[in-house]
Amino acid sequence: MCSRSAREIGDPKAVEALINALKDEEYYVRLEAATALGQIGDAKALEPLIEDMNDDNQIVREKAAKAIGEICGLGDSCGINEVELLLEDLKDQSKGVRWRASDALVKSVPLLWALVSTLSDKDPDIKMRAAKSLGEIGDERALEPLKSF
Repeated sequence: MCSRSAREIGDPKAVEALINALKDEEYYVRLEAATALGQIGDAKALEPLIEDMNDDNQIVREKAAKAIGEICGLGDSCGINEVELLLEDLKDQSKGVRWRASDALVKSVPLLWALVSTLSDKDPDIKMRAAKSLGEIGDERALEPLKSF
């Protein structure tokens, strides 16, 4: 219900106001803005959300990664810059950021090699999530790496 409402509200003025809110001093304003932008799904928010992936607050980075994945999942909005950023975020110190980046990559494009590389993550939960994501994609090329997992 919330995402449908956000998409309906998603006129340019609302999107611009939310993009501006990504620069707010308060972290909770930034994370709520990232969440709303992901729900609206406007590709104009991708670049500012990418900037938010460098936020000092781990939760803001998680919400930005999730929002990027939601926007990319709505169509062909993601380009190489967004994908490269999400690949870098697979190495973030925060487990939550790595988790969200993995989800975002699955939604944007089936980057098997990126998920396969995540099978060697130091955190067993992230490894399991990558294996699950590879299974959800259902591409036969993932079978061999999964056998050695």
